[in-house]
Amino acid sequence: MSAEEQVAQQVSDLKIADKEEVSPTVFKSTEDFSVIHPLTDSWTLWYIKPPSGSKEDWKDLLTEVVTVSSVEEFWGAYNNLPKVSELPLRSDYALFKSNVRPEWEDVKNASGGKWVYQFRDNKAPIDDIWLNVLLGVIGGTMDTTQDPSVAREDQEINGVFVNVRRAGIRFNIWTKSKDLEKLRPIGLRFKELIKVKATDEVEFSGHSDGKSKNKIVV
Repeated sequence: MSAEEQVAQQVSDLKIADKEEVSPTVFKSTEDFSVIHPLTDSWTLWYIKPPSGSKEDWKDLLTEVVTVSSVEEFWGAYNNLPKVSELPLRSDYALFKSNVRPEWEDVKNASGGKWVYQFRDNKAPIDDIWLNVLLGVIGGTMDTTQDPSVAREDQEINGVFVNVRRAGIRFNIWTKSKDLEKLRPIGLRFKELIKVKATDEVEFSGHSDGKSKNKIVV
């Protein structure tokens, strides 16, 4: 079985397990682990498989894997999926709020953009970095004020992508707007979580902007 087939099978297995939902938590003992810790928002994990041809539609590559709304559900999903370092080239993971699709055409993404950083060094601890980013996103600590209690309507982050490419691993934080005042703190926090040097640049650009238009660098 190829690497792509193995990942697809593991994704499929997790989707089946998620539908069964035999326990209120990811743990088997409801007596010992009867308390769940809800997240501020529900988040959906998507897997984007490598395209097999140039004419393949983007929507055909998307697989909705699992939706999590508690800390326990998040760890259950995370621990049962392939790590980023195990994904085939040209594939992606995306974690987005459950009412937002990982597409810039989605109305909640259309007016926004993304912070991007690419690791070209294959020695970078990619799996640890991805986990840091996920925890920052679902915990609300990466958003505008680094405060999970910020009202939903004031939160900027819609989701996060990781792209596995031959040139390197690329991380993207997607926001709902291009508000400079709100975006700069997010970019700085993103930079902290991925543990890059102070001299390294993390770049923001709008989904609908040209290559050099309205870019922000921190």
